[in-house]
Amino acid sequence: TWLYIIQISGLLLVCVLQFFNSMILGSLLISFNASVLIARTIQKNVKKGSLLNRLGKLILHVLLVLCLTLLINKFIKKILNLESDEHIFKFLKAKFGFGATRDFDANLYLCEEAFGLLPLNTFSRLSDTLLFYVYIFVLFLMTAAAVIVAFRNL
Repeated sequence: TWLYIIQISGLLLVCVLQFFNSMILGSLLISFNASVLIARTIQKNVKKGSLLNRLGKLILHVLLVLCLTLLINKFIKKILNLESDEHIFKFLKAKFGFGATRDFDANLYLCEEAFGLLPLNTFSRLSDTLLFYVYIFVLFLMTAAAVIVAFRNL
């Protein structure tokens, strides 16, 4: 809880020190931190009950945090009349096929090669340098450690 409060306080201080930059207030990080704090006060006993019950509570907690994050972010942007990062969301919607966009910025991003799909030979090129295998090994170790810690906490 203290870490979330410190992050929110730090971001608010950055907003003040940047002469009340409203884009910081409309960031997803402040909305996420606030939604985690709200969800923690709503769901206090996530670690009680059987394993299946705790997993259900955990999934409900994650969904609550994500929905609250989006709602709080939309509310803050509506109050402050912010549209600073809308072009990114329009680009992502167009990129993943959730509707064609007529926005100039999103179309510009879609035309740029750096935002395109990876070439098919990317994995073979990474395999030639042995970087891909090291990455997969470390990713496997970190995922296994995270799963073990998560199940021990449950």
